[in-house]
Amino acid sequence: MRAAILRYGMITLLAIGTLGLFVSCKGKFEPGKMKKYENPEIGFALMIPDNLQAEKKGDNKVVFSAEGFPVVEVVFEKTEDSSGRGSGGSSGMGEVTRKVYAPLRKLTCHCAKAGDYEKVVKEICKSLENTKEAPKNPNVKFEAVKIEGKLKDEEAYKKGLNGLQGGIVKCWKDAVEKDAEFPAGDMNFMVTFGPDGSSKASNISRTFRHDKHEPLTECVKKLFFSVKPEPAEGDVKVEWYMRFKLY
Repeated sequence: MRAAILRYGMITLLAIGTLGLFVSCKGKFEPGKMKKYENPEIGFALMIPDNLQAEKKGDNKVVFSAEGFPVVEVVFEKTEDSSGRGSGGSSGMGEVTRKVYAPLRKLTCHCAKAGDYEKVVKEICKSLENTKEAPKNPNVKFEAVKIEGKLKDEEAYKKGLNGLQGGIVKCWKDAVEKDAEFPAGDMNFMVTFGPDGSSKASNISRTFRHDKHEPLTECVKKLFFSVKPEPAEGDVKVEWYMRFKLY
C-alpha cells in the first residue's frame, strides 16, 4: 500500500514538473520574423522582430520592447564632428552597444541586459543605419596667401585675393546646389608669375575625386587670375590653399 502511494506521489510530482516546464517554455518570448523599422523623423532604420513594439520617447529616442524581451533603445545625438562617418560596437556581460556616425550626427543602439537574447539584440543593433543628413552649410576655409619673390605692393595684391573670398564661396554653394552628391575637398593654387605679371607655370591641385568638379574649378580659377600681381623684379611664386566644406 505504502509503495503504491509513493509511486502515485512520484507520478504526480513528475506530472506537475512536466506541466510546469511546458508552461515555462510556452511563456518564453519567441522573437518573430525580422522586419525593417524606419523612423524618418529622427533619421534611422534597423531590423527588429515583428513582435516588438516601438515607442518614441521625446525627440531623440525610440524604445523597442515586448514582454519577456530585453529593452533595446536607439538614441540620436547632435555632434560637432562635420566629417564623422563610420560605426563601431561593443558587447560584454550581456550589454550590447553599437554607434553609427554621420556628419554632425550620432546614433546609439543599446541594450543593458540582453541575457538569453544577446544574439538577437546584436543582430538588431548591427542593422542600425543613419537615414538623414544634417542640413548642409557650404563654406570655405582660406589659408593665408604665401608669396615668394618681390612684388611692388604685396599687401595690395593679398588684399585683392582676399577680396575674392565671397565670390569663391558662391562658386562652391552653386556647385553643391546643382549636385547634392558633390563631396567636400581641398584646392591649392601654386602659380609662378613672370616679371610682366603673366602666369609662367601653374599647378592647381584638388582632392574632390569627383568627375563633375570642372565647373567649380573653372569658377575659382577665373577669380584667382582676375587679380594681377606686379612683380618688382624676377619671378614671383604664389600659393593659396582653400578647403571646401559642406558643414
